[in-house]
Amino acid sequence: MRRAPYLASLAPLTLLIASRAAAAPWPPGASAGGSYTVDPSDAVLDIAELVLPDNFTLKFERTIGTIRWRVDKLQFGIGCTIDLSAPVVAVPVGTAPAPKAGQPRWGAAGAPGDPGPVGWGGLPGRAFTMTVKALAEPGTGSLWIKTDGGSGGAGGPGGQGQLGGGSTCGGHSEGPRTFGGPGGLGGPGGLGGWGGGTSLVVIQLDTYAPGYELLPNACAAACGASTRPPGANANDGRIAIWGAPGCGGPGGAGGPGGEGGDQHRERRHCFDFPITNVMVGGGPPGASGPAGLGGASGMCGLAVLQGPPLPIMTSFAPSASAHDKCAAGEEASCTSYANEIVANCPSNPPEASLMCSGKAQCWANRGLALQAAKRSCEVEKNELDCAIAKQNLRTFAATAKCDNPAPALSGRGF
Repeated sequence: MRRAPYLASLAPLTLLIASRAAAAPWPPGASAGGSYTVDPSDAVLDIAELVLPDNFTLKFERTIGTIRWRVDKLQFGIGCTIDLSAPVVAVPVGTAPAPKAGQPRWGAAGAPGDPGPVGWGGLPGRAFTMTVKALAEPGTGSLWIKTDGGSGGAGGPGGQGQLGGGSTCGGHSEGPRTFGGPGGLGGPGGLGGWGGGTSLVVIQLDTYAPGYELLPNACAAACGASTRPPGANANDGRIAIWGAPGCGGPGGAGGPGGEGGDQHRERRHCFDFPITNVMVGGGPPGASGPAGLGGASGMCGLAVLQGPPLPIMTSFAPSASAHDKCAAGEEASCTSYANEIVANCPSNPPEASLMCSGKAQCWANRGLALQAAKRSCEVEKNELDCAIAKQNLRTFAATAKCDNPAPALSGRGF
């Protein structure tokens, strides 16, 4: 009896038939221990024979965000890898806000500086759908589909606090005698960007029974670069879909405190001799602002190993779209809507492909966040976890954010 492949997964996606044919065998020039970088023109592809020798790695050009392949025959040796990890990109740190302008009244403390900008969100792992008609050598080899998300960007530094109010001996419109006011507190550093989620992956093997699905866990608990899962170097035909979400970016540094009012002015007498004990001077500088909090780690994407779909016996018009049901809080519909998006993602231009995969990831994350909220609020009744889950639904998994995600590397993470 053939052993079912080991795989990490959460929910099914729908496959889209690829459109461009590749010469067999593919990739060209593959040899044991080597690697091949997929060009954007091969992101959507019909492959007659996909052959991966022992310890061979498939990589992807950095602009590719979505891959859709249809494979007539798949053959993989021992220790093979398809690396869907998010591309490594250098993200700039936001600039500090302008120093707090103006000066308060005599002797008053300066206003605190403005908070630093939030770090840029990490890219999700690349979306991958592949339908396979047949395995060339069932029960042999091992294949790891690596799905790591990208790291979030660092938060920007906080702004400088305001200058403290000046010192005065009093009189007229200056009010009572007073020393200079302390400088304003530096602004807090910006929050680190969210880490990118792991890839959305679906592999359909037509040799399996219609409707078959395998849905174990697909994501490491710790963020950062994943390591090869146990057994992924075996010779038993297993397919391991596994990766780690991207870590959140570090918080930005706190801004410098503002100067004290008349800080650099020497202490002075307010009256002439013999009254020498009435003096005023400058105020102290403000303290630096607190560092920003680190960004949250990315979420686990969706992955599934499945057989061909069951035949549709009857057709009916749904009462509401998957989008509307997900927005209303029906978690299963979030997966359905993510499927629809992935099935129609363009491969070019690269910016559109990355945007589309990020949008699908956002809706998939909303489904996971709904599950977390239901478990922590209704089942476990954990007040802290419940509050965190609800906050997630209002922020990075909000319907408005998923409908209009920021461009890749200019938002707060998908």
